[in-house]
Amino acid sequence: MEIFNAIFLFLFGFFILVRGAQILVKGAVSVAKIFNFSPWFIGVVIVGVGTSIPEFSINLVAAFEGNAVGIGTIIGSNTFNILMILGVSALFFPIVMKKSWIQDFFVNAIFVAIAGSMLAFPVLGDPTVVGITRSEAGILFLLFILWLVFMFRRGDTKDETTDHKVFTVFTSFVMIVAGVVGVFFGGSWVVSGVEQFAIFAGISSEVIALTVIGAGTSIPELTVSVVAALRKNTGIAVGNVLGSNIFDFLGILGITGLIHPIIVSESVRFDIGATFIATMLLLAVIVLGRSHRIGRTEGLVLITAYVLYLILFIFRG
Repeated sequence: MEIFNAIFLFLFGFFILVRGAQILVKGAVSVAKIFNFSPWFIGVVIVGVGTSIPEFSINLVAAFEGNAVGIGTIIGSNTFNILMILGVSALFFPIVMKKSWIQDFFVNAIFVAIAGSMLAFPVLGDPTVVGITRSEAGILFLLFILWLVFMFRRGDTKDETTDHKVFTVFTSFVMIVAGVVGVFFGGSWVVSGVEQFAIFAGISSEVIALTVIGAGTSIPELTVSVVAALRKNTGIAVGNVLGSNIFDFLGILGITGLIHPIIVSESVRFDIGATFIATMLLLAVIVLGRSHRIGRTEGLVLITAYVLYLILFIFRG
């Protein structure tokens, strides 16, 4: 009976999680449209951050409960975002990168390297503890704030049209609040369900987080990016992935670590390395590709890389 309770709790929590994220994104995009932000800004800051709220809620709950679900979710989600979401999006419609976007992906690689180093090795604080201390979390959160300020001040050109529905300002903010509430409670139920299932099946919660939850919490990003690619709104399709990844490594780890230090196992180094390799592979595909273009061939390369990662993950045990 306990296994059915765990599965129900996970599925119901995950449904609330995804629905809450969708409502949150719709409200956030509506606000962005009302205040006339660019599609790239909407994708990177509004949608990218908004669709990462499930990962944020899971990390916050997991940090207080002292398990590895949160970190595994972030790492698994980032690898899935880079390889699968952009790969699948490119299969539907080739993505042409702008020069400023490429620069943003280089910045993202630097952020991944910084946060990944803090996760994998003791940098500040107790040298015997692997994870994010409050000092390290403060640095990550400061970098996140500086990045947000830079994105606000840069002022990208508004050269794309978006057909997202625009609500009234009041309705938009109500949707944002409702979405935050939904993803918080949904995230709590997902973590509880995973813990119960892991105990029953004898499977590490970290393994489930890196695969099932990591990919599952990226469903909002996948949906947004594919739809945006089909509508030829590449700013949102690509910016969504970039913003989500930066918020994951800087915003989520920073905020969560400031509230409660994050302890991880040394085995996470393999998966952090995989995320960094995925980031560099994407940069290589963009820079070396035809006119900085991610076409169907490049998309297949990214998807194949993710499949290889899963195979290595399974054989690693």
